[in-house]
Amino acid sequence: MQVQLKGLNKYYGKYQALKDLDATWGPGVVGILGPNGAGKTTLIRILTGLIPPSSGEVVVNGLRIPEEIHQLRDDLGYLPQRFGLYDFLNAYEFLDYIGILRGMKDTKARHVEVNRVLEYVNMTESASKKLRKMSGGMRQRIGIAQAIMGNPQFRIFDEPTAGLDPSERVRFWKLLADCAETTCVLFSTHIVADVENLCEKVVVLDHGQILFDGNVSDLSKLARGYVWTMVTTKDELAQMEEDVLIVSTKYIIGQQEVRAISKNKPKEDAMPIEPTLEDSYFMLLRRAI
Repeated sequence: MQVQLKGLNKYYGKYQALKDLDATWGPGVVGILGPNGAGKTTLIRILTGLIPPSSGEVVVNGLRIPEEIHQLRDDLGYLPQRFGLYDFLNAYEFLDYIGILRGMKDTKARHVEVNRVLEYVNMTESASKKLRKMSGGMRQRIGIAQAIMGNPQFRIFDEPTAGLDPSERVRFWKLLADCAETTCVLFSTHIVADVENLCEKVVVLDHGQILFDGNVSDLSKLARGYVWTMVTTKDELAQMEEDVLIVSTKYIIGQQEVRAISKNKPKEDAMPIEPTLEDSYFMLLRRAI
């Protein structure tokens, strides 16, 4: 499975949501990381054939999208950011219905698959529960279940961990990791920890442009030599905020322990430290601004 973007652009009127995107992704989990409004959902809607690009090409496994999206449907699993459910159905009925829509005509085989995905998302005991009575996290798990029905080779998840508690997020990471060897998985998020714990590849998108496309380890190294830790007062911090990027602050008995990004040493007693993925991500966005 291979996904290719060639000079991809998308306009909404005069507003350009995507700007000349070029990328190639193969099997594995690719995190599409970016702040709200970066263009992540627009890109995903184009990849799934829901909206056409204004110009450029999208090719998935040799198929041009959206022109040949119907040939990809059976091999595409998709969880949108806002996922609507048929609230009058229970979990089992809903997934069975999704299986029918996906062309699973063999009833016995379809029911085996419904049970498989229910178990995969830890919802077997809630199979008979009406969707309208489920919590946000449970509904999200059902959304994930329908996206993996039939083992599609191209899977797209838009903000998939929204509403999941910590244990559910870990289970989701494992789910994606298990299928990464043979399938291409794209998932968009603004949560750096999701990318750090799961992905080998990451794309940083902001204002419709790709700021970075490569290995997570390489992105983490981007801020090396620019990250500092120091103890400072509130007044000192206020004075330096125009020149440095504050990543985190911890209060310690009237003072603040600060993690900051700066080209130059921000304070005499500031100590250099190894960057995290989050440090490099914030620095990349700051450069773009």
